[in-house]
Amino acid sequence: MRLSTAARASRSGITLVELLLAITLMAIIASVTYFSFEAGTRAWRTGTEVANNLHHADYVLEQLVMGLRSAYYPDAARPAGAYGMQLTDNGDGATARDALSWVKLGSALVGADSPVAATPHRIEVSVLDPGVSDSPGLEDGGLAVSAWRIVALPEDFDPKTAVKPMLLTTRVVGFNCRVLNPENNLEEGDAPSFDDELEWLDVWEDDRTNRLPFAVELSLYLEPARERDEPLEVKRIVEIPCAPLSWRDKGAAGGRAETDSTRRTQPSRSGGGPNAPGRDRQPNRQQRP
Repeated sequence: MRLSTAARASRSGITLVELLLAITLMAIIASVTYFSFEAGTRAWRTGTEVANNLHHADYVLEQLVMGLRSAYYPDAARPAGAYGMQLTDNGDGATARDALSWVKLGSALVGADSPVAATPHRIEVSVLDPGVSDSPGLEDGGLAVSAWRIVALPEDFDPKTAVKPMLLTTRVVGFNCRVLNPENNLEEGDAPSFDDELEWLDVWEDDRTNRLPFAVELSLYLEPARERDEPLEVKRIVEIPCAPLSWRDKGAAGGRAETDSTRRTQPSRSGGGPNAPGRDRQPNRQQRP
């Protein structure tokens, strides 16, 4: 009777094997729970960083858009080379280091307190590599802007040495630009329309540097949220409102070029002919054939 009671008591306890098995199962469940929570937290953190980068890239692009739409070109019959656009092509994709330069008005990209904001000034946007400049605030590199006035400059003026760049953001690791090819539109004498087939160029050279393109494609590449990921690309196409002024001699100022015959047949804008009030009459002047 005593042996049977002791035997039953020994069978009702937990053996060492059962205890180890329970601990192992609890460890597995805890590990799975931890790694699931860690993966969810990492994904949430990565998504937040991507959203912040996109918001930041949109802000930087908006600054560039306002600067390009503030481009300035004089209303002259011939191209004015000092006001043309310059594009330096330095690669494609995330490793691109293009440089874009144009003349503009206003405070976009330079700030309202800038001494050049009230006058026409040239802007150059480019990417500085980390460690290239030892100036305070430029050590980490990024997308930078240089600005200088275009009049009353000394003969030995060199913007590379005389102008200190201003850093827009340190998150941009690549900058690629393309410009709209104007040739097809200039053959017709019109500015681009929705029916035109768009062709983009990586270079803007020769006589075109005296003029402005009708549109510019900007591509920013931002550092990825994780090291093994590819840089984040953000793209924007910007139309330049005053670009047709730079093509007036080719008949692309928003309409077809005038000829001598159209000038003779079109009525005066003042609403009268050669004898209209307010127009000087010159009876001895020879008429054009």
